[in-house]
Amino acid sequence: MDGNIIQKLEIHNLWSKYNFIWDKINEDVNILVGVNGCGKSTFIHIIKALLTNNTVLFEDMDLESVTMTLKETTISYKDKKITISGNPEIPYLSVSTWDLPVLHQRVLRVNERPLDAELDLTVYSGDGGRFSFTDYRLKSLSGTPEGIKIAKRIHNFYALVDRLFENTGKVIEVDTNSGIVQFNDNGRIVPLSFLSSGEKQMLIILFKILLMDEKAQIILLDEPEVSMHIEWQYILIDQIRALNPKSQLIISSHSPSIFGKGWGDKLIYLDDLLSDE
Repeated sequence: MDGNIIQKLEIHNLWSKYNFIWDKINEDVNILVGVNGCGKSTFIHIIKALLTNNTVLFEDMDLESVTMTLKETTISYKDKKITISGNPEIPYLSVSTWDLPVLHQRVLRVNERPLDAELDLTVYSGDGGRFSFTDYRLKSLSGTPEGIKIAKRIHNFYALVDRLFENTGKVIEVDTNSGIVQFNDNGRIVPLSFLSSGEKQMLIILFKILLMDEKAQIILLDEPEVSMHIEWQYILIDQIRALNPKSQLIISSHSPSIFGKGWGDKLIYLDDLLSDE
């Protein structure tokens, strides 16, 4: 696999008592599992802090040091400082149930829920100034070879979403006049804000991965099963891999359904990563 993927992670004296060495990180899929409170989300939090060069995320952690080795980069944290050697530009995506990025982008509008705000930013860019699905879709209208390729990817994306929503009879569409993304339920228009929490969560994940444009990136998902129907939990990894087979996926989960469809060999038990060093 091409890309600056994570190869090894060492965490020393976490919570003043645990050392972890994770040196068999899969290039494609990794599912962190263990009992509640064992540190699954903390691992995701630590990786995100290193990737974003954000020491603030370490402030509430009690640890001595962390070293993360990637294909082209080494990132270390010690004495409240992050040191990066090699390539500092590491494409990644983080979606979690505890830290929606929108909360760091803008103040929520009156009665606006975080999921609605994050979905709005992802689809339209809203007032966050981010590259959005709308921007991506406009590229597909250029008629260039790149535009034709993007148009095909969007067509396949719509088909994937329609398969996911077929049990509820909803079909994704874009209003040709306004450019608004919505669902059509047998002639009844369903705005994105009317969807369930699980539907919004799934769409946020899928839209963000579509926007990777099949480039090699690191994807961090913390407990994505929250609010998600069990049938979607079973196929989540398959859908992600279909949209971006070049990604390195690191998931923390306590749901057997996430790895119940052929991904059992990608389980990483945190107890197995404990070290005496």
